[in-house]
Amino acid sequence: KKYNNVLYVEPIYEVHLLDLPNDPAAQLETGQQTYLAAVNAHKAWEIFPGTSNITIASIDTGVQLDHEDFADNDNNATADSNGHGTRVAGLHSAVGNNGKGMAGLAFNSKILPLKIFKSSNGSGFQAYQ
Repeated sequence: KKYNNVLYVEPIYEVHLLDLPNDPAAQLETGQQTYLAAVNAHKAWEIFPGTSNITIASIDTGVQLDHEDFADNDNNATADSNGHGTRVAGLHSAVGNNGKGMAGLAFNSKILPLKIFKSSNGSGFQAYQ
């Protein structure tokens, strides 16, 4: 605007790539975690991918603590004979950027698995009592 020979000026915006974990199921085009795009998870991860200061309680059928996409594969606990609780915990806390499986929505967060549903039939009758 200071120069007479300039007709107009446009800003050059800096383009950033989405924060895309290297987990196969989290890939935009080929991954099975299609809900990640529906909730704009890749954009949200740029702002906040979760933190180890946050613990997410996963209240379900339990969690397979030696699953390859959780913890350090060093827990001896047994739980979740039907797999539902492990799948639910994976949605929110599966480790991201480890090249395995999927990425949770808050993949840097910790989980607190609480088994309240029966593995045999998924019943939660009197679970809270």
